Amino acid sequence: MEADRSLSSPPLRFGVFELDTSTGELRKQGFRVRLRGQPVEILRLLLEKNGAVVTRQEMRDRLWPDNVHVDFDRSVNKAFVKLREALGDDASSPRFIETLPRVGYRFIAPVEAVAPASPVPRPIAGPPPKARTAMRAWLLGAAVVVAAAAVVLVRSFAPAAPRVVATVPLTHSADVKWGPLLASPTALYFDRQKAGEQAMRLPISGGEATVVETPFPWSELFGISPDGVDLLVGEVPADPRSAPGYALWIVPGAGGSARRVGDVRADAATWSPDGQRIFFVRGPVIAAVSRDGTGRREILKTTGELDLPHVSPDGRTIRFDRATKDGAHIWEVGVDGTGLRRAFPAISGTNGECCGTWTRDGRAFVFQASGGGRSNLWIAIGRRPPAPLTAGPMNLELPAAGAAGSRIFAIGVQAQGELVRWDAATRRFEPFLDGISAEGVSFSADGAWVAYTSYPEGILYRSRSDGSERISLTSLPLRAMLPQLSPDGRRVAFVGWLPRREPEVFVVDSDGGAPARLLPGEQKALLPAWSPDGRSLAFSGSLHDPAGVRILDVATGKVRLLPGSAAYAGPVWSRDGSFLLAAALSPSRIVRYDFAKVSWSEVTRRPFNYFSLSRDGKFVYFDTRWELDPAVYRVPSAGGPVERVADLKGIRRAAGFAGMWFDLAPDDSPLVLRDTSSRQIYAIDWK
Repeated sequence: MEADRSLSSPPLRFGVFELDTSTGELRKQGFRVRLRGQPVEILRLLLEKNGAVVTRQEMRDRLWPDNVHVDFDRSVNKAFVKLREALGDDASSPRFIETLPRVGYRFIAPVEAVAPASPVPRPIAGPPPKARTAMRAWLLGAAVVVAAAAVVLVRSFAPAAPRVVATVPLTHSADVKWGPLLASPTALYFDRQKAGEQAMRLPISGGEATVVETPFPWSELFGISPDGVDLLVGEVPADPRSAPGYALWIVPGAGGSARRVGDVRADAATWSPDGQRIFFVRGPVIAAVSRDGTGRREILKTTGELDLPHVSPDGRTIRFDRATKDGAHIWEVGVDGTGLRRAFPAISGTNGECCGTWTRDGRAFVFQASGGGRSNLWIAIGRRPPAPLTAGPMNLELPAAGAAGSRIFAIGVQAQGELVRWDAATRRFEPFLDGISAEGVSFSADGAWVAYTSYPEGILYRSRSDGSERISLTSLPLRAMLPQLSPDGRRVAFVGWLPRREPEVFVVDSDGGAPARLLPGEQKALLPAWSPDGRSLAFSGSLHDPAGVRILDVATGKVRLLPGSAAYAGPVWSRDGSFLLAAALSPSRIVRYDFAKVSWSEVTRRPFNYFSLSRDGKFVYFDTRWELDPAVYRVPSAGGPVERVADLKGIRRAAGFAGMWFDLAPDDSPLVLRDTSSRQIYAIDWK
């Protein structure tokens, strides 16, 4: 019966692979992959149940009869190692096979059956037997020649998977380098973060970078003209709240007089291939103007946050980043405003893609895709589906095309952080908890226990405050952020993120165990906060999609909505339980809900990044990151004057899964994660 099933099944195709289910032969882009035995049988079983979970017991039943005794766990683990190696798959960031801890495995890539070739019709009549024998010999010889030629042709014309052949570092400095990278035939341009952002010029072969002179102190690079002479630069205002968008300027890269592009204000911009027009993004709009800012024409008005537009070398298509509630992806639209669509289908094992650029000849499009805590470069050549170009070990971001079609540039990031605490006596940030690379730090009510997530991996840990008795509470692919340790230290609520799922709240015992969803099926359940008695959890959606502040009775599972909270998110409970803080955007403000009064009041109306409440409940602390003079402030929790507490201007902050995190230590001193990552620019050759 097994043989009948295999012989009757058509070949199955997934990605660049094809499995002949009758012979067990695996091919990649037409070429055979050396794989046999148990790995092939496991692959066949996973493909048969495409999208459904295959338990380890099912694998045991299929691969090993009852009368065969083996070390099953060791054998199946070894088989999976070989299978993933053959597919180029990564268990921590899978494109094909997803591991479901304690459950089994699932094939997650699209699978299609390959239609069989049309049968060859039998001849109605043939030549006499002797002539037939001679003809058969002649045909056999001809067939051999044709088959050999076919092999040569297949090997000559079958597209090879793109691969990196050389990676060369161009910088070695400790300063923070941001993109987008812009490339001319002789130089690379990037933004350096130093108090604010400055445009920098780097020789194309590497070396020492120099400042690009602009008529304003801080700037943000947008684009470079096709001839590599002029830069599009946004003027960063001293107060980002003073006007929407950045004033757009044309700045000669090698020095010279800068000039305004009319009265255009933009969030991002790029040139047309002929250098005569400028395409820019402002809010949900893409528009075009001439070089002097005249002749404005709106191309597209849509929803979401738009960024980094790029026009194809043939001038027909605009690709751009678009972030909506469904995720961040690259979209495209015609320069006439028609044909809006996702540029690529969903890429298995990634959370989204961004920051793309065409090669100069238009043959390929290179972009950044993130998944499993990693950012890698992908490439789409012609009409072929995107393929991974890099796979670690460092993150690669913000690619730029070089003058040669086979060279690209990118920022390589080796992420690392250091937990630091503000020392009021020295007025400096000093290492805290031995300077671990962690964020989302949360303490029990007595300060004896601490929970945190590792940076950049996003694994949840619990330990004593001195670092002893540390255990991990989660494992990949579940990524944890913003943990909240219950007042008694026995449970941890956290935001968890699984591949291809929306973030949601989980709860896990602090001594270990399987994390459980707070509210299975509940949408927009984020940002948890324990009540002082540990019997309730407040939660909300995000600040961009709040959905109100809700309170869950942990014992009964009942949920109630706080009245008047529809626009609020991010609850923080006071330790005496008398009030709760939340926040809102548009305008940016922190608010307070008094349970006795059943009413909301405004604490402060100022831009903020994160906010927290002092142990005695008297002060609300918050940090800023958008201003050129960032700091930590505090304000009375009942409202009042704002007081500056700590200076953040000279500290590089790491941006984790939940942005630039901030909170308070048990003594109410500010905590942040200092960025100690290496960010260097690399030249990457591929073929």
